[in-house]
Amino acid sequence: MAAVLGLLTQAVFDKDYEAARIHMAGMRRMISLGGGLDATWLNPVVRDTIFWADFCCACSFGSRLQFTLLRSQAVLNTLPLNIYPGTEMALMGHGFADLLHTSIIFDEFISIICELRFLIVSLGLAQSNDKLNLMPSQFKEKCLAIEGKLSAPVTITTTTINHCQILSCCHISCLIFIRTVLLGESHVMSTTLTTFGASLRAALEETDLTYSWSMLSKLLLWVLFMGSTATIGGPLCPWYMDHFMRTAASLQLQNQDQCRDCLRKFLWLESVSQTQLQCCFEILDRL
Repeated sequence: MAAVLGLLTQAVFDKDYEAARIHMAGMRRMISLGGGLDATWLNPVVRDTIFWADFCCACSFGSRLQFTLLRSQAVLNTLPLNIYPGTEMALMGHGFADLLHTSIIFDEFISIICELRFLIVSLGLAQSNDKLNLMPSQFKEKCLAIEGKLSAPVTITTTTINHCQILSCCHISCLIFIRTVLLGESHVMSTTLTTFGASLRAALEETDLTYSWSMLSKLLLWVLFMGSTATIGGPLCPWYMDHFMRTAASLQLQNQDQCRDCLRKFLWLESVSQTQLQCCFEILDRL
């Protein structure tokens, strides 16, 4: 099964519809003979990878889903960070790994990052095959479900207050990413993004941008970039741009390409994020 799953995944990234169709048919047959996806012998990671490959096929080729994707909240949380070897998405999300060594309060957030990476790859495949108009409805449903998780208040205690403040900033930044990249919402006339931008600045000002983020400067750069994309053209944008450039300087990043190499290790979709970054640098040139 692992071999067929590997061949199916490769066919998707190779944009080989006929090969993907054949491997998917074989996968369905094996699952049926083995007792279905609920069989006790089926490893959870393998099960989630099957869901992932099925959804990628639907996004890439405009075909229908073969399995039910959203049957539980746990689906896709176990996908490993290196599930996309050989693709431009291979490094995406690894920048958040530093949080795993910071506090256990970030564990659930890392699971959400794994889900977002899954959706980013799916959207990228749909874009590359010109199938955006055939995206499964489950894509938006999953985006909104993750928004719900990220919008829940963060419980703050006296012993975790600093980490919780950073977590709140990460949550808001991911909400901005979902809106501007995954759901394609424009910052122009978007009250939601304006609210997110203001909330993120307030959350950042609750932290010490020098001390609290001293070991997480690259993450701070991405958070500030998200704030910039939410407030482009608004009164808060210069504040984000100023702190973005200060943080970039502290990381010794001297140009747009170096910033891109840093940012793409977090959440990044080249076709959208690169345009956003270019827009930010154009604004900086005018300041």
